[in-house]
Amino acid sequence: MHAMNWIYSSEEITYQAFHQLDNDLDQNDKDLINVKNWLAGKVQLPSTSQILSTFHRAFKNQKLDTKLIDTYTFFLLIARFLTYCKNAMSSTYGSSYTSRYVDLFIQAYSAVKRDFFILLGEIPFKDINSMSIEEKEFLFEGLFVYNIEIFNKNFLEMQKKFTIKQMLELWIPQNQPYHAATIHIHRYLGLTKKTEEIMAPFKVNIGNIFHAYDLIKGDRSDYDVWLNEYKSIKNDEIYPWLKNWIDAVIYYKQKQYVQALENMRIAFKYIRYAAADKMIEFLEFYMILSLLVEDKAGWKDFKKAFKWGVFINQFGGALLHKDLKCKAPLIEPNLRRNLGKWST
Repeated sequence: MHAMNWIYSSEEITYQAFHQLDNDLDQNDKDLINVKNWLAGKVQLPSTSQILSTFHRAFKNQKLDTKLIDTYTFFLLIARFLTYCKNAMSSTYGSSYTSRYVDLFIQAYSAVKRDFFILLGEIPFKDINSMSIEEKEFLFEGLFVYNIEIFNKNFLEMQKKFTIKQMLELWIPQNQPYHAATIHIHRYLGLTKKTEEIMAPFKVNIGNIFHAYDLIKGDRSDYDVWLNEYKSIKNDEIYPWLKNWIDAVIYYKQKQYVQALENMRIAFKYIRYAAADKMIEFLEFYMILSLLVEDKAGWKDFKKAFKWGVFINQFGGALLHKDLKCKAPLIEPNLRRNLGKWST
């Protein structure tokens, strides 16, 4: 709408006169109806082809210069794209968030525009052509530095108009409170240090978990050291499945598959709603052990772990598994890879 009005005002003509076609009355009526609806906001986002065809008929009838037509067309396309972006932002984040964001952009753009004209007024255009290459480079380097200085000054003035609360509301959509920008806001307000202070007492618990995963992967072998710390810091109450998983790995390496599977069954009762990114490794190992125990119980364990893997959607591409009668993830490559890993 703004781009359309800009074209009409630039040509110093009303939209009715601008879109008046001399040789096609039917098309003339259609174009006028479309333009009227677009200006009134009755059509949320006209198609690109419809906008271009409508305006190019008018351009041709007005006998505009080709360069001017290209300029108008460019801004019509930019305007449509920005309208699409604005509508997408509104549908995702809400109209109030979008409005605040657009206002901030307009103010930032105004600061840049103001700086540009200040800079433009100070360039000695008449003397540039007579300068040597070295003199031109020196001049433009100085102008570049000066431009940065005045931009920083004007942009900071614009930023001062926003309170911390307004900045928080601007950068953090209400339906996405943990937006990525939160990190920057936290640093700006000094909240990162507070978070670190809160998390400090739990560092030993987190370190014990990583110690456990190193034991599972075989990178470390100090099981007793880990177990003593595991119990002393009460990780056995918070993460009871960790010990069972490690014990299962130890039994597995000793080829005591039944005992290993029993520990995995116990761990599964807890880990199915915990372990996060380690769930995939846990389920792979659980399925491997289930297949190694050649009885119906082992097969039931395999299907249980396999179906849970389908449910949490952790593995990858899908295929139709004939026995399970459901769409299941392609686990064979993972199993082959990890069979080799666990057997070393």
